[in-house]
Amino acid sequence: MTFPHDEQSSTGSASLNEYQQRALKISCAHVDGMLGDMEGVLDAAQSKSVFPKYVNDITPVQRKTIEDYVARVRAQLLRILAGQSITPDKPHITASHSVHTALTFAEIAVEELGPEKMRGYGEVSPEGAADLQGLMQELQAVLGQLHSYLLQRGAPDLRDRLMKVEQQGKEINLLGMIEEIVTRHGLVEFRTTLAMLLDRIEDTAFEIALFGRVGSGKSSLLNHLIGADILPVGVTPITAVPTRVSYGEDKKVRVWIEGLGLQEAPLENLPDYVDERLNPGNKKRVARIHVYYPSERLREGTILVDTPGLGSLATTGAEETMAYLPRCDAAVVLIDAGSTLTPDDLRIVQALTNASIPVSILLSKADLLDETDLQRIRDYVRDHVKLELGIDVTVRPVSVLPTHQPLLDAWFAEDLSELYSQRQRLRGESVTRKIFALRNAVRAALETERDRGGKSGPEPQLAVVEKELRRTASVLESISFEIRRITLEIPALAPSIVRKAAAELAEAWNENAAVDGGELLWHTATKAMVEVAGVIRDKLQTAGGSLRAELLEASAALQSGDVTAEDEFDPKREMPIFHMNREVHNVKRPPIASAFGHAALTRSAQKKLSGLKDSLQPALESYAALLGGWAGAALNLMAQQFNSYADRYRAQLDRRLSGRSGTKPDEYQLTRDIETLDEV
Repeated sequence: MTFPHDEQSSTGSASLNEYQQRALKISCAHVDGMLGDMEGVLDAAQSKSVFPKYVNDITPVQRKTIEDYVARVRAQLLRILAGQSITPDKPHITASHSVHTALTFAEIAVEELGPEKMRGYGEVSPEGAADLQGLMQELQAVLGQLHSYLLQRGAPDLRDRLMKVEQQGKEINLLGMIEEIVTRHGLVEFRTTLAMLLDRIEDTAFEIALFGRVGSGKSSLLNHLIGADILPVGVTPITAVPTRVSYGEDKKVRVWIEGLGLQEAPLENLPDYVDERLNPGNKKRVARIHVYYPSERLREGTILVDTPGLGSLATTGAEETMAYLPRCDAAVVLIDAGSTLTPDDLRIVQALTNASIPVSILLSKADLLDETDLQRIRDYVRDHVKLELGIDVTVRPVSVLPTHQPLLDAWFAEDLSELYSQRQRLRGESVTRKIFALRNAVRAALETERDRGGKSGPEPQLAVVEKELRRTASVLESISFEIRRITLEIPALAPSIVRKAAAELAEAWNENAAVDGGELLWHTATKAMVEVAGVIRDKLQTAGGSLRAELLEASAALQSGDVTAEDEFDPKREMPIFHMNREVHNVKRPPIASAFGHAALTRSAQKKLSGLKDSLQPALESYAALLGGWAGAALNLMAQQFNSYADRYRAQLDRRLSGRSGTKPDEYQLTRDIETLDEV
């Protein structure tokens, strides 16, 4: 019932029996329900529904009079019930639950607009399928944003978050001003951008990725930096996944497993995922690992990223290597002070530099050398990198021994502090540019709202833009289908990989060379997977370019300064790395087969390598799942980015084409808000 739900005290004795009271209560509830229906009719008659149910023939004065009568009837109902010592029932269904339920049914209804469902009503042309796909995705995007907003109940709203931001200044004040204007005029299409900017402002994380060969002392150094023995030392790690370590009050591990999603485990279970002996060939399909530990060194937002196995990728091309690099703000290549630079080390330094990631080199185990030898190796490494790559890098000796603690502290406090300050400055400048771009976009929307005067205009070129935006969304669906097809075919590549490896093995036998069959098969499979990953990345880049081009055309047609940045649709870095459990498997040259020629040697090699398929097949299946998951996440990110702009453009198109059903804007308030934005 819609009665006020305060407890009603009895003002008279009940003259009806229990059954009569129940009938009275039901009748009063029915009357109250009818009154609620009347209120619903009044609201519906004035709504901006696309499919209005009623003709609004009730004047404002009549509406006020009806509402007064409804209130009077309800007051009488309350007195009647109180006279019989009857208390109205309290509601048990929350309004938010009802809204959430209605939204869920709306999302289900939108799914019925897809081309596959519509084919039940007749053949759908390719053009019609593209339109339907775009319409469906357009509606899903907006409904999804509303759904996300509803799910944030209890979470701080944009205004609360803005008030809590410690960083104060012109930009933050402007963001708060924009939020107020957006809320006042119902410009909901800008709320997603506001939230994204706030996310960037609140994020002070600084990620440092460490690279190093097995035996370089990387795990020991990471544990020393953290202040606890977290990462296993002296084990062969899996190579598929970088492991992030950040501050957390509770010691735990979060693991993302392909097909199972997020899993949480105690810190002591970390080896189950990163130790090759416990997770051979990454059979558990670990896609991401994040460790949380209450380390004081990490409290201010520093995140350490362990990147085991990336050295193996140095045998691939520079472009492929860059695609596998983790997302990070600074990189460290760790080298044993007692060894020398290898070609793999140089390639990683080159790839990091090409990716615009600041890189430095640490010489581990510095305690094993005296000052003279230490200086000599520092000069050698620095000069060699300069000679080979033309890059100036900082080279510092470090050690985990307490006697050499000042070396580690100096590196962390001096080099990393400077990089952190530089990163925060660049991040702040980027956010400032985006805030002012948002200011311009909101201002343009306010001008459009003010100038239209409640009327729509016949702008046919804008109608074309709206249609193209809708069709461009179908690009994501087609590329998603193509990527799924490619990844599903990966396990079937096992025979061709064995054949290629066998051909190389036969060549080695011809030259009487000793060959590790397991290593050869892994190398051949890795090369094949790098090629597949490159094809998928190229498709994503092509799709991203198409999406951005369409947004630029729409922005130009709208004469909007709200323009997407050049790199916003690049596929994200940190692709999953192919990994295969490979034991040493020395395959000897058959003495008899060589007498029958190269073809016989090749068949013999293929037969011997086929015995290793038990390692190859599950590795291919695991990589297919990981690569498919990565590509899906990259596509989702592109879709979110596209829709964040497209929704804003569509809202502007709506104002200029439809005039919002003829509602007249508050020109005075719009002018004031435009002037306020101009003053900033």
